[in-house]
Amino acid sequence: MVGAMFVDECTVKLAAGDGGRGCISFRREKYEPWGGPNGGDGGRGGTSSARRRQHNNLVDYKYQPHWKGERGEHGQGADCHGSDGEHRVLKMRSAPS
Repeated sequence: MVGAMFVDECTVKLAAGDGGRGCISFRREKYEPWGGPNGGDGGRGGTSSARRRQHNNLVDYKYQPHWKGERGEHGQGADCHGSDGEHRVLKMRSAPS
């Protein structure tokens, strides 16, 4: 029988998510001869951060060392802005002082 694995040290790489692209769109209506721009902005990318937790084992992060926030959605026509990306939060215990 294999014993439980305990990991007390590991290297983790965090990255913020990319922002969404904006949209280039022009409004065209029957009684608006000049129309105008109406493209929406892209959403912000999600952040990555480390927070405290009560567990003292880092085995969760040993085999998945790369963490990145979610990408923001792209903008759309009719002034629709893209939604922001989800944040990634890694929960770990701080070293005892």
